[in-house]
Amino acid sequence: MRASAICLAAPDRADEMEEIIARYGEVQHRFEELDGYSNSLLKKPTRHLSLS
Repeated sequence: MRASAICLAAPDRADEMEEIIARYGEVQHRFEELDGYSNSLLKKPTRHLSLS
């Protein structure tokens, strides 16, 4: 999911944005199906990452 999110912020890939958004939706849906948001690794504090 992180790689897809980074692609969403990449201005040089604007021509691929529709495909990137569709793929991100598919990946997020699968992540939710696998109960990924309840994963204990996701509950660890992380540093804020700025993509700008």
